[in-house]
Amino acid sequence: MPHRRTFPRAVLDAVRATGATQLVLFPNTRSSDTHHWSTWSPQGGPLDEDVALSVRDSANNLAFDMHSYTEAGDSWNGDITVVTDWARANGRRLVLSEVGTENGPAALSTLLTYINSNADVWVGWTAWNLEPYAVSVTDKTTCLVRDTPKMAWYAPYF
Repeated sequence: MPHRRTFPRAVLDAVRATGATQLVLFPNTRSSDTHHWSTWSPQGGPLDEDVALSVRDSANNLAFDMHSYTEAGDSWNGDITVVTDWARANGRRLVLSEVGTENGPAALSTLLTYINSNADVWVGWTAWNLEPYAVSVTDKTTCLVRDTPKMAWYAPYF
């Protein structure tokens, strides 16, 4: 089996070898976190932004899967801008597959407005949130789910 840093690239190449040209969401080698994309490697090795530059897609249709969270009192501190600028400068696209904040709907609004206004780089985002998460299982037998109050924060963007 290939090393974990090359495995996603091998999978991408195998998918493209079938003739598939659909958008592929490509993970990085760690947690896809925007907070450390260009500043440090939580598991050692090269920075995520450097590893991502080595990824080539024969169909030219991939987006790097990103996550971004803030806890109470924190802000995104420009990390979203950093990855946006990196993607634009390098002809890459991004998707925010996990986003969470404990700072209320105004903080989320600021982020999603920025993401939506940079659609040349950001191909989309998905609703997610920190504890207690945006969706909770209410019945473990039937796996019925219910929205938590934080899910309403996303309503203006759907």
